Amino acid sequence: MTNSQSMRGLLSSSELRKLSKKSNVKGSLQLFSHIGAIGLSAIVMSLLINTYWFFLVAFIHGVFLNYLYAGQHELSHRTVFTNKRINDLFCSIFGFLTFNPSKHDLIHHMRHHRYTNNWDKDSELQVRNTYTLGTYLYELSGVGFWVGRLKDIISSSKGEIIGYQVSEENKKTILWEARTYLILYMFIFIFSIVNGSWFFVIYWIGPLLFTKWTHNLHNLIEHTGMAHTSNVLENTRSVDAPRWWRWIGWNMQYHTIHHAFPMIPFHNLALANEMISEKLGHKPATMGYLEFQIAILKKLINSPESKWNGENIIIKNT
Repeated sequence: MTNSQSMRGLLSSSELRKLSKKSNVKGSLQLFSHIGAIGLSAIVMSLLINTYWFFLVAFIHGVFLNYLYAGQHELSHRTVFTNKRINDLFCSIFGFLTFNPSKHDLIHHMRHHRYTNNWDKDSELQVRNTYTLGTYLYELSGVGFWVGRLKDIISSSKGEIIGYQVSEENKKTILWEARTYLILYMFIFIFSIVNGSWFFVIYWIGPLLFTKWTHNLHNLIEHTGMAHTSNVLENTRSVDAPRWWRWIGWNMQYHTIHHAFPMIPFHNLALANEMISEKLGHKPATMGYLEFQIAILKKLINSPESKWNGENIIIKNT
């Protein structure tokens, strides 16, 4: 049973068609407001560069940069714009900026959608270590992500795919994409060295690296501690978050609905969530960011034997 099948009957065909309608206007507003926020925070950083306020704005700037992946994710589903090429163009740009090669990420992500929380087939689980308190904090910090990302891009540039098998055609795509990214990154590095410039470090690499943990607050809540079944109501969790956080997250906080119906654009997920909650008689499994972190840390502290190794770490959901 696929995720969509497990939700079959909760939305009629006409409701699903209406909810799946894309909007270039809403897509443009979301995308360019996000890009605009990054540009504005960079300008403010430049004005405050010799003050302590610089670090606060740099932190906010880094959060905006890291959450570009939320946009990349939505663009990879081609639900932001009606034109596929425009979706793919911005998906590639965001992938470059977040060190997530877009074509490789798409292949990885589609496998995750198809086999969500399946120990043997979910691409996200196949590249993760077991979770103890130490390994979980390491993952949450973002250090594990950047180490893994560097290894992944380098191995992909050699034609080696970490964690799971892909077709030969996809392997070639991943290979040349990784090599292109590495060449561009190297060009930026050499340019910066030759010109003695810290621009890319100050306004891109630095903030991106040190605020990855804020994005991991979202990444880790989506499936960690959920059941390892094919039912989306059991294997995926939504997030209770304020409106501004839903904006920067491209509404991916409604993650259960997204997994059930990935064809529904980000701007209709809130409505779809309301409709399905009404038909279910309750909200899908939902927790707040802080609530989840407290729950998982308590679980790992109080049960040192708990590991992400095939045994569910079941967290209470509201």
